[in-house]
Amino acid sequence: MTPSGTLVSIGIPLRNSEKLVDDVLQSVSAQEYDNLEFVLSDNASDDSTEEICRDHARRDPRIRYHRQPVNIGVDGNFTFVLRQARGEFFRWVGDDDRLEPRCISRCVDVLSDDPRLVLVTTQQTFRERDGDVRTAAYLGPGLGSSNAVDRLEEWLRLLNSTHLLMDPMYGVMRRAAVEDVPRATMLRSDQVFATRLAVTGPWAHINEVLAHRGWPDDTREVLARRMGLPRWRTHIATAYQARHLLGVVAETPMTAGERRRANQAVATWYVGWHRRRILGGARRVVGRARMPSARP
Repeated sequence: MTPSGTLVSIGIPLRNSEKLVDDVLQSVSAQEYDNLEFVLSDNASDDSTEEICRDHARRDPRIRYHRQPVNIGVDGNFTFVLRQARGEFFRWVGDDDRLEPRCISRCVDVLSDDPRLVLVTTQQTFRERDGDVRTAAYLGPGLGSSNAVDRLEEWLRLLNSTHLLMDPMYGVMRRAAVEDVPRATMLRSDQVFATRLAVTGPWAHINEVLAHRGWPDDTREVLARRMGLPRWRTHIATAYQARHLLGVVAETPMTAGERRRANQAVATWYVGWHRRRILGGARRVVGRARMPSARP
């Protein structure tokens, strides 16, 4: 283990996770970094998640287990574990995630060396819907800039690129810098939250696979139902997201010239998102047209 005086909190939001929680707790417990606490929030599960978590908590004093009496929603559960954390640094871990033993120690080293940083991300693998495991290295320098608009432009560019490059929601954060950053209850709330982090301060990235994530196959309709959102919100999700992104720009102190750049970055992201969706739909149509037709 890597000893350190800096406490790191790992927040694990859970709901009906009986098939996953053993593996995720085994993964975070195996970290080389030894000054850890694990904040578990069980979002009113109706399976055996509670019994499994309480058993682990009895055996590991680093675990702080909280049982929500009612469902507080996906975003509410994520926010709860952050608000309960006591560490100087914080990381969310999903119930189907796995960390390499060096993950936390590598991120803490980078955060400790540069007090400007609010977040350190790492390369991750993603288990895709088709079962394949994929990853990609991120080499861009923009997120480490001291200028908020530079970081915003680079983050919005990444949103229209592959998700394999980075998932800032699952990096190690400086808790004092992010604990008061609001998280709206909406589809793609993680992307809006990450946009707020981008204007809050510089990020660093470690091009080493230190985490492994599952990729949920939920449709927007399923996600909306889980979040307690009306179905019609799924039809305007991108426009609603753009409105929130423009709100982030409006709230961030910057010069008039920087604000024009920032608003243009949001517009470029919005147009690019729709272009990517249209091209993706066209490729699927062409692919189906090229499939050999079944003969009687």
